[in-house]
Amino acid sequence: MKPNLKLEIVDAILGKVNAAIETTGGLIYTDSKKVFLDLVPHVKLEEYMATLKELKKAGALEDFENRDDCFYILHPSQSRLYEIRRSLSSPTEQKSKEKPLKLSFDANSGKIIWGDKECELPLKKMEYYVAQALFEYPPETKLTEDHLMRYIDPESCPADSPNRIYDAVRRINKKIKETFNIQRLILYKESNFWMRKVE
Repeated sequence: MKPNLKLEIVDAILGKVNAAIETTGGLIYTDSKKVFLDLVPHVKLEEYMATLKELKKAGALEDFENRDDCFYILHPSQSRLYEIRRSLSSPTEQKSKEKPLKLSFDANSGKIIWGDKECELPLKKMEYYVAQALFEYPPETKLTEDHLMRYIDPESCPADSPNRIYDAVRRINKKIKETFNIQRLILYKESNFWMRKVE
């Protein structure tokens, strides 16, 4: 498939994701965490299917479903979609020069990945949910403790400590330091948490 069609589909999904975030006043849209992607006549169904499968494999969305006149997209990742969009915008440029390493989070395995190294977090535990939330947004995006709490499954992570988010951040930072030698990946100030840019 032509890269410009892929780019068009990624742009269309991003448009829907950004609109969903905007309608919630910039808050994390955890209630539905889904968008509907309308079909356009000049893009074939097979092209949609192929691109959406690629995006799912790349961790840009959790799943998708084909409806009569649209696709139902579940848990799209805004930050990952922007990364893919950048790579589609200038593929020749990226091939010709060495790409800087980029941190990413694999929600299926609970691993933070940097180049060929992996840092495994306990699956469906506090560290996992905190990392998942922070990786949903571009680096340096500040999230409050309340925002992070919306990602946490209360059954697998009972409220055992009032500082459980801060403790989880410390454990993530320790593992990241040991695995990648990156100092204090996640920063904290006045109940705001954010991931610093790593280049």
